[in-house]
Amino acid sequence: HDDSDSAVRIVIENLVRLYDILSNEGMFLSSAVKRELPKLSRQLAHAYAKLTHRAFNATPPERMWKMMPKMHLFEYLCQVHALMFGNPRFYTTYMGEDLVGLVIEICEACHPATMAHTALVKWLRLSFKSS
Repeated sequence: HDDSDSAVRIVIENLVRLYDILSNEGMFLSSAVKRELPKLSRQLAHAYAKLTHRAFNATPPERMWKMMPKMHLFEYLCQVHALMFGNPRFYTTYMGEDLVGLVIEICEACHPATMAHTALVKWLRLSFKSS
């Protein structure tokens, strides 16, 4: 249990650091950040893999900590792309992928005959709702 808590802490700390880097760095990353990103991504992926292994082997298996292909993309982004192209905030498509997921969810709740119109209206309401 303590080992799981430690792995969760490592995942959270590394994600927080990653988002700090993305927010605070400009388009071109500093040399220090270029050295830090590969290590950060390896630590996060290793800790997440530990949690995935534990969840899979639990009785009954847990659904939390499921390893997804995006973890590999995350590692590649931090270990290769960011070093060559700079801050991923300026060129990744994560937001586009999230939009696709949202549109699928919206469309599943629509009648096929009116899907195009209804999905657009629902998306607009979700996207521009007053806070």
